Amino acid sequence: MPVMPLPYPLVPIMKGYGPKTRRRARFVWIAGLLVTLSAPEAEGSSSSGPFSEATELAARLQPKLALPRAAAARWGIVVADLHTGQVLFDHNGREPMTPASVTKLLTAAVVLDRLGSHYRLETVLMLSQSPGPRGILRGPLIVRGQGDPGYGWEGGVENPLRSFVPLVTLVRQTGIREVQGGLLAEESYLESTKFGTGWRLDETVLPYAAPMADLNANGNRLRLRVEPGATVGSRCEISLHPGSGGLQVINRTETVSLGGPHEIRWSRAPNQPELTVWGRLPLRGNGWTTEVAVHEPALLFLELFQQALRQEHISITGPLTVRIKSSGIRPDPHSSDVKILGKVYSAPSGALVRQMLKDSRNLHAAVLLAAVGRWTRSQGRWNGLSLEQAGVHELRQFLRESGVSVDTVHVEEAAGLSRSNRLTAQAVVQLLCAMARHREAEMFQEALPVAGVDGTLVNRMRGTAAQGLLRAKTGTLRGAQGLAGYVQSPQGRSVAFCFFLNQYVPGSGDPSASQLLDRLAVALAEWAIQTPR
Repeated sequence: MPVMPLPYPLVPIMKGYGPKTRRRARFVWIAGLLVTLSAPEAEGSSSSGPFSEATELAARLQPKLALPRAAAARWGIVVADLHTGQVLFDHNGREPMTPASVTKLLTAAVVLDRLGSHYRLETVLMLSQSPGPRGILRGPLIVRGQGDPGYGWEGGVENPLRSFVPLVTLVRQTGIREVQGGLLAEESYLESTKFGTGWRLDETVLPYAAPMADLNANGNRLRLRVEPGATVGSRCEISLHPGSGGLQVINRTETVSLGGPHEIRWSRAPNQPELTVWGRLPLRGNGWTTEVAVHEPALLFLELFQQALRQEHISITGPLTVRIKSSGIRPDPHSSDVKILGKVYSAPSGALVRQMLKDSRNLHAAVLLAAVGRWTRSQGRWNGLSLEQAGVHELRQFLRESGVSVDTVHVEEAAGLSRSNRLTAQAVVQLLCAMARHREAEMFQEALPVAGVDGTLVNRMRGTAAQGLLRAKTGTLRGAQGLAGYVQSPQGRSVAFCFFLNQYVPGSGDPSASQLLDRLAVALAEWAIQTPR
């Protein structure tokens, strides 16, 4: 493939120039990048140009694609130089692939562009009546939210419910010491959306595909613990922690004699609260633990909020109720029966993006794209669409503005759980190059997992040339793996890359899909170190 140097180097941004000059430079750079990344590709590698460094890179990468099992899989690979925009390697770069959680790169980019890194989600406390003279609130304490994923139970700290402290403080400041009307969660902001488009129903009972709500807590997941009973023949002891989240446990287990079988299974129908646990554990044997998705996230939120209030000696009696409302988060200002007690704000969107990318959190992705949808509808665009649909439309608009080829891009949700999502390695690299010049470039890059250091890459590529130099988003679904990000060597060589691997079926003794991707990444890092600018 011919390579074309661009008129402007890829550096953080042009300080000292006026807005018009910066806009003109950015336009010229994006136009040049489009020409470069859309040039005709050769079969296999794109090293037919005169640059020996591209030839050397192809010599390192191409053999790793030719392993017997790997050769039968579908690959999509693009590597581009960040300083010049030159495509250094292209193997099926325009082939639409299932991206899995690499999709979150797009979500992070549109959030940082449209909302910025300081946007915050609100949680609002309200009263339907004023408390009495002794601090007794006879009506309910009302909570509304915008999906803040930061509430939860934190093990290993002095106060595991510390994320609820700002809400408890608001209640204490009003002088309320007893709530007799219970807690009421009013949900309307996310418009009853619980799952992303294309999420498999059979996975929505699992913790990584837990439902989302206006009020989320603990990632909307619970620990399911099963312990042997006190006597042979008795039921095992089953517990959910740190609440129930609307789940109703059906216990079909049995405690058996010492040395007996240790086998526990569970099942739950999608959108149903009954969680059935069956199996056997030996007397005085080890217990069994797993994680499950909640049925009603807002109810788990209320359960933990109630615990937080009680540990601060604020009495809560009455029911915990979740109610769907048709209005937005803000109460009618003309209503005389609703009073705002106060608001608590989430971590800034930049921090939420970091958590989303580092740990590949699906709940964060879904909530943040919904926030983009809410924002864009407030601008008069995509009215009549759901928040997710509005967010997806705004994402496509942002990709076009960034010079990304969207003709073969299909994204229908934010997290990458939909098997219908399709991205090309070319489009991902175009986005990575554009974000390297974005005003939020530093935030975007630092949010990515670092090989051998943190996030989803903490245990990958340790002790290799990639450790500490490679920042990338991982993607994992059955039959679909991805790795995309940046390699920046101390010698000044910086590249953007995207590796997609679909339909790989390893045989006995073959490397896993993630191992194949890691081998490519290490080879790329070695090349970057040995090929200074």
